[in-house]
Amino acid sequence: MDDEEDYNYHLARTIPSLYRYVKEEIIEVLIKKTDEIDKEKDRKALYNLCKNLDNKLLNDIRKTVQEKTSDTIKRSVSDIITDLYYDLEDRPKKSDREEIIANIESLMIANYIKTKHGSNNRVLSKEAKKKKLPGYTTKIKFMGNRSNRGATQSAGSKQPVSATDMFHSLYISFKQALGLEVWGMSWFEDFNYTNSNNTRVLQTSIYSQNTQFKVVFLPRKPLNKEIIYHVVRYINKQRQQETDNE
Repeated sequence: MDDEEDYNYHLARTIPSLYRYVKEEIIEVLIKKTDEIDKEKDRKALYNLCKNLDNKLLNDIRKTVQEKTSDTIKRSVSDIITDLYYDLEDRPKKSDREEIIANIESLMIANYIKTKHGSNNRVLSKEAKKKKLPGYTTKIKFMGNRSNRGATQSAGSKQPVSATDMFHSLYISFKQALGLEVWGMSWFEDFNYTNSNNTRVLQTSIYSQNTQFKVVFLPRKPLNKEIIYHVVRYINKQRQQETDNE
């Protein structure tokens, strides 16, 4: 047997073995079974997970800003509408006025975060760790309920997307979204919360497509299986909850 034949012989033996190993030791261990992809459920599951994490991370900040500015913003919007629209019939409906107020509040929250924390990207990530969240969102691409789309991302794995002005500019559309197509997430490597000062993260990108649900790990160092299992199981749990809720 010459070198080429020897290579092909070993390759023919290796590929099936590798396939069996991946199937038995990785796929079946992580997800137990493979089901048909339900894109709409997956995208909704990602959206709900992202929204819940955002709410938990920024709840205190939003509450502070709204308590201090809500009455002023409402009066100001009312005065502006009165000055701008002479005819009562031309004035925005109640739902439109409420959306204007919500957009202004969202921009004030963005400014508050920027003014309070400046370029210190670690403040919000430390807050996420303090609240024992699994991590924080770094990128979103969503579909709105008005046939529109939105997308934004942070500067990197150490900065939550909620620290960016663009996220808050899109926040009202994001709140009304139907699901996420692409979601970027930084996961705390210390997912057992043994060290409150350890905010090192593993960055991932999650894609919900017609034929596949894909999690891409973007490590800066070799990964251990524990963090991989943690991430995949956490995501799959949310996907299963979406199915169970229907």
